[in-house]
Amino acid sequence: MREIPFRDWLQRRGLSANTIASRVSNIKTIENSYGDLDQRAALGNLFEVERDIKYSTGDAKQGKPNPSKIPINGNIYNGLATLKSALCLYENFIEIGIRIPKPPEGGLPNKPRLLWPDFGQLNNEEMVQLAKLTTRHICFLHPNIVSDLVKDNELHSEGWSHRLKEKGIEPSLYLWKNSPCAFPGVRRYAGSEEIAIYRGQKKTGARPKNALALDDNDYPKQIWSFVFQGKKFAKRGPLGYSLAHLVDHKDHKNRALDEFNNSDVDSSTSTLFGLYTSPTNTVYIPNGLMRPTDFSFPLRNLIQRRAVALYGSFCKLVPPHLSIKASGSHEWSLDGFDWREPVGTSDHVQSFLTYRNETMEKLLAPRDG
Repeated sequence: MREIPFRDWLQRRGLSANTIASRVSNIKTIENSYGDLDQRAALGNLFEVERDIKYSTGDAKQGKPNPSKIPINGNIYNGLATLKSALCLYENFIEIGIRIPKPPEGGLPNKPRLLWPDFGQLNNEEMVQLAKLTTRHICFLHPNIVSDLVKDNELHSEGWSHRLKEKGIEPSLYLWKNSPCAFPGVRRYAGSEEIAIYRGQKKTGARPKNALALDDNDYPKQIWSFVFQGKKFAKRGPLGYSLAHLVDHKDHKNRALDEFNNSDVDSSTSTLFGLYTSPTNTVYIPNGLMRPTDFSFPLRNLIQRRAVALYGSFCKLVPPHLSIKASGSHEWSLDGFDWREPVGTSDHVQSFLTYRNETMEKLLAPRDG
């Protein structure tokens, strides 16, 4: 491991000193069992480590043993999930192409290797300036709209939770106290197999894992469409804008372990399916500003904290054991930025609630019905 460059890279991503120390320690733990990761990357067998540390919540429920060479003291799922998060970071670090060490003596013969240069990163001052441009154009739904949804969720939460459990779906992944999830049980597809199933390229009689239905970003847009058009989303959004999720909601390369405070070490932070259709977790952003918000933690954290300021008084944006991290710098204080006023009115919210409740009844109905 190239420890010092890796530490510098993590610092440029805006991670705290404690998180950086933890991630470096995680990589050392992996290397104690699998050897130098840079050499593995150079030889093209880093995938073996990825394969070995893959361990799902289903594996945990079945009591399957630790599939990796790494000793885990305590909860296997949480231990491997932490290491997986660190490995994803290190893979991203390797991809910038600073320098990959030569293979060990006796290994493959050395070959000339063309690498990308390190083009450098924006410094903190430049990121703040970019954020000040971005925040003026981010569209959040008006809190009154979200409040109506949360109240309706509380009316249905007990019944829906019971019916989700009957279908083998863990309700707490979608519904918690004051949850803003719009369609409990609906999540984004993940992985090539689920994509093929969603697109009808592969047949299966089984229900998706922990889901009533898979989706391709239509369900999160339904509430926006009803608010502004009074009808179901029809594959066409506002010109020049795209829907963005503020917090990761899938297992793959989920950054929750780094971006949240977690008060319960026995709870998974990597599976947050309920955030997929939560309007508190979606905003519309100009297309030209999508990439910075996706790859800059300080900017993404700023937008997340804005969502808490708008909606946190009446709903819980993330599961109860999690909380969004506070800013460690006065330069990133919410008051230091100009924010666009929340958009939309409650005129068509009841129409949306009627539509989504009818949709939930269809999704929850017995298959033969």
